[in-house]
Amino acid sequence: MPDMQLKCPECGQQFPLSAAVQEAAATRFALLMGELPPLVARRWPAYLRLFRPRGGALPWARMEALSRDLVEAITQQTLDYKGTTWRIPHATWAEGLDTVDAMPDKRLPLTSHNLLLGILANKASAAGDRGAQAREATSTRGEPPAELRVTPAHNHHTIPPERRASAGIAMRSVREILAHATPKHPE
Repeated sequence: MPDMQLKCPECGQQFPLSAAVQEAAATRFALLMGELPPLVARRWPAYLRLFRPRGGALPWARMEALSRDLVEAITQQTLDYKGTTWRIPHATWAEGLDTVDAMPDKRLPLTSHNLLLGILANKASAAGDRGAQAREATSTRGEPPAELRVTPAHNHHTIPPERRASAGIAMRSVREILAHATPKHPE
């Protein structure tokens, strides 16, 4: 079935509807590219090429969707991955893109950002493991290091002092119970 034809209001030229949709997606993609920091934007087209189907071109709408998925995270320098939120500086995003592009054994075309996100999470975790004296307490709980963790909107300053005190007493009680508990071993 032939594509529906549209008529340009300026010149009267007819063109297919699919061309108009692709043109709009190309414009939205260009706007998204403008939001990226230059350090990342220079690497972004090479990364998007990894999503190109074999023997074909990557449609503008797909490039827009792939970009939209990560532009906010890149500009805010954060990454939400497997339940953890990391601070990812623009330089680390750029390194992650370079790493994915340089990998010889990647399966193409890529279908998701998971490879990049995993690399970035590993980089953030490794960066957090270096110089970890001040983070010993948080690392035992499996949380990201303080300088990489995004602070939640509600912190201890928003909790009234009387509730903080009762929470502290409750935690001390739990610690005392756990300290005196003896594990039961089957005989």
